[in-house]
Amino acid sequence: MSKLYEKRDVHIRKLQDAGHVLRTNPYDGLIDEYVLYDCHHNGPACVNCHESWCMYCADDIEPCAETFEARAEAYRKAQCIKPD
Repeated sequence: MSKLYEKRDVHIRKLQDAGHVLRTNPYDGLIDEYVLYDCHHNGPACVNCHESWCMYCADDIEPCAETFEARAEAYRKAQCIKPD
């Protein structure tokens, strides 16, 4: 496996581990690696938070702000509900 594919796989794994749900191609179900496309920058995007990342430049991956847990926490804070 080439270094480029290894870097891509690590990048996608980091995004998924951070709770991002990556957009897929409708015709084959594979992750769309060209949602972000600008010259030499390309990468996937999250269907929940709509962020996108260059596979070559982005190393710092923030957790998805639109996961169920994040929305539940925001609701609890808005309602002043203490977590169990």
